[in-house]
Amino acid sequence: MARNSFLSSISRDLRRLIGLRSFLTIGRVIILGFSIFALLTITYGLLNLYLGDTGSSAVFVDNETGEVLGSVELDVADGPEERVKGLSGRKGLDRGSGMVLVFSNDSIPRIWMKGMNFPIDIVFIDAKGRISGVETAYPDNPPHRVYTPGEPAKYVVEVRAGFCDSNNVSAGDRVRFDFGVPR
Repeated sequence: MARNSFLSSISRDLRRLIGLRSFLTIGRVIILGFSIFALLTITYGLLNLYLGDTGSSAVFVDNETGEVLGSVELDVADGPEERVKGLSGRKGLDRGSGMVLVFSNDSIPRIWMKGMNFPIDIVFIDAKGRISGVETAYPDNPPHRVYTPGEPAKYVVEVRAGFCDSNNVSAGDRVRFDFGVPR
């Protein structure tokens, strides 16, 4: 009987030891996983900070000839708060840059110039990438003028005023985005 209790005691102690080692091994794996995740997150953040958020780009194409009319690098505003703010509060807009406001589906977006410090061209684009309208908008005082397309639009591109005239961009032309608008 003494021998059985001795073996039981050893068996119980081994189970505790193995359980403790398993627990320590699992703990090390969890800590290693979190460390790798943190390292990747920090690396991504630093690269994004160093390289900048590239956003998206748009190429404007003549619908009849297929000729490239111009291109711009765009910040993407796809959330409600981002779309409302748009380019408001910025001092200006670099040549060849702009912003695309992305809506969930074709609608009649309402664009205003509240908080704007410079004029812009507003380009309304449908879900298939066809330009349905172009407006030049200037900073104004309340009550702010509201710009709307004549037809539903899924995308609104805001660029420096004069971009559309100098590149012959007009209604009926097409826009290709690098984030997947049909070509």
